[in-house]
Amino acid sequence: MNKRKLTVCVLLAAAILAAQTSCEIDGGIIGLLDGKTADTDGEEQVPDDPVISEPVPANLSADYDWAVSNAPDFTVSSAEELISAAYWVNHISEEPQPVTITLAADIDLSGYLWEPLGKTGTDAAGVMRNSFYGEIDGGGHTISHLKVREQWNAGFVGYAASLRVHDISFTDADISGNVNTGIVCGEKYAEDTWSNISVSGRITTDSSMDYGAIGGRTPDVKFRDCYADVTVNGEPFNYFSWKLYCEDNNAHADDYSLIYDSATDTISRSRRDKEAENLLWVISRNGQRVLGRGCEDEYRIDPNSFDIVGGSTGLYSVYLEAFYNGVYLRCSNVCSYELVPPEWPQYCEGYDLNTDDPYEIQLGGEDGTDTIQCVDSCEDAGNYEQLFWVLLANGKMGAKVPFSEDEPARFSRLLFEANQNGVVNEGDNTADIFVIGERADGTVDRISNVIEDTWNYHIPDNIVAGTPAE
Repeated sequence: MNKRKLTVCVLLAAAILAAQTSCEIDGGIIGLLDGKTADTDGEEQVPDDPVISEPVPANLSADYDWAVSNAPDFTVSSAEELISAAYWVNHISEEPQPVTITLAADIDLSGYLWEPLGKTGTDAAGVMRNSFYGEIDGGGHTISHLKVREQWNAGFVGYAASLRVHDISFTDADISGNVNTGIVCGEKYAEDTWSNISVSGRITTDSSMDYGAIGGRTPDVKFRDCYADVTVNGEPFNYFSWKLYCEDNNAHADDYSLIYDSATDTISRSRRDKEAENLLWVISRNGQRVLGRGCEDEYRIDPNSFDIVGGSTGLYSVYLEAFYNGVYLRCSNVCSYELVPPEWPQYCEGYDLNTDDPYEIQLGGEDGTDTIQCVDSCEDAGNYEQLFWVLLANGKMGAKVPFSEDEPARFSRLLFEANQNGVVNEGDNTADIFVIGERADGTVDRISNVIEDTWNYHIPDNIVAGTPAE
């Protein structure tokens, strides 16, 4: 690679080299300078303890030309390429734009002092500069010996305006920071899901909050299939983020109470002499937050009156949230209810929801709109001998295939099964898809929300019934 680095004084480099090899030269570098040698002057002794050098700032190994020619989608196979990609984000890029960094090999950062990807701050026009926007795709590879020394936003990524991280491991990380410290990222807002991340190492911080094994201040990030073996100030701390730690140690979950009135379909809340800071009504649908609204003097709401909820089908949760110790935490009980699809009532016999903590499934995702995937788990799933995806076609059993949280279903495949089973009609059809748990005695319970869709099917003249639906 062609590098652009700082010029180093040759005389100084020679002196350093001589110092490093002083154990092999009579008298070492000091002897060469003052005429004394180890053999002639017993006062000059070689230290018993080895001299440990400080890590080199990673920026000094950046390759400017490589960074510019490969931006903004970097595929990296070495420490030097990874450093160059980071240098482009922090020092070369002149405007915010999406960046992708994909690892093509394991990378060892031993001997380097890493500058976190992404900085906070705005220019004269008020535009955020040098924040990280984009994706870190580990490709199943590992970054080892990451070393960071930052006061603010310490981690592999410092500050991210948007960030998706997946399929990556960090081993033997050494992160030191104050506010917002984590091995993968110091600070990041906006909802996202980070998956298949493994971290090990140590974090040192003077802060009393906003640190985590994977992310520091990352309140809206969800973690899927992640693992941590991390210490903070010498003590085990395997919470992926500060918010997860606060949620698990939440002393405010009973500060308020909510009551559902079935006659009016409204939810009312209790009041306190001194209301919590930034008190919010929160509504989630199928595990995804759809509303956060300030309470002010509002003590009763009709959740379905909000446009964002309306008549949309799904599993709803309503609760209160307020600001405590640097994060928003739930501060009330949860009121849950389900809005079923229009056609569902005529098919619901035998498929009533039978859990307070259901699987939450949705149509569409990273693999396209044909994918049906889970966005949250069901704690009661272990009560069943086997789980299945079920598709009812016009109220009749169309498909029943084994269910796994980690393996999304395909809508087209379920329709194919339904058509092969002869329950797909010419013209308009209604499909209802959900998850069931089957007990040893053969009884079944629905343990997820319902996805309903309609499609028009026409059997070509030269094709007999019982062939794949289109």
